[in-house]
Amino acid sequence: MKKSFIFKALVLLSSTIILAGCNSDEPEQSEKPLNVTILLDLSDRVVRDNVNPCQKERDMAIVNYMVDKFKNAVKGNKLSIRKDRMKVMFYPTPDISQVQIVSKNLDVNLAKLQPAEKKKALMGMDTVFSEGLNLIYNQTISTKKWVGCDIWSFFSNGKVDNFCMADSARNILIILTDGYLYHKDNIVREGNNYSYLSPRELQNNPNAELIVKRK
Repeated sequence: MKKSFIFKALVLLSSTIILAGCNSDEPEQSEKPLNVTILLDLSDRVVRDNVNPCQKERDMAIVNYMVDKFKNAVKGNKLSIRKDRMKVMFYPTPDISQVQIVSKNLDVNLAKLQPAEKKKALMGMDTVFSEGLNLIYNQTISTKKWVGCDIWSFFSNGKVDNFCMADSARNILIILTDGYLYHKDNIVREGNNYSYLSPRELQNNPNAELIVKRK
């Protein structure tokens, strides 16, 4: 029941975030191009037991839903001048030879495309994103290299600014994760505070808090 609730809440939250970026009641934001980033946690969460549909299918369904929202938000008579962007990032990087090609395909930046190319890119997003994600998840599941997703470092070391923030844009970041923020090679502790929080830490120290290095 709890897992089902979390999944439904995530879908609702994700759709709400996208809609907030396109809200016609906020003209100062609706005039800004969308800059949507989806970060996929490819840790052992992707093979959780007793989850039906499986986590891969759940994640892909959410991404596909966001693709549809993005396409509906940018299509129209002004498509030729749109500068919106949507991309999918993942951590850790799957060990596949074509990972750079897949990453490039999962990044649609209308600002860099000609008008005819923009329409073609939008029309092909469903297929391109589904094929790319399917390859990534299959390889991740088959290799079983569970090092964790270093989300804490992603925020604390400025990677979110470099990869997910654009000036004069409506920046939206969606993270699909189990929420532990744990990475085996980046464990920081300052007194009772940690770079991640898990049930074990909270049980041993109910006063433990997450180390936050930015607002």
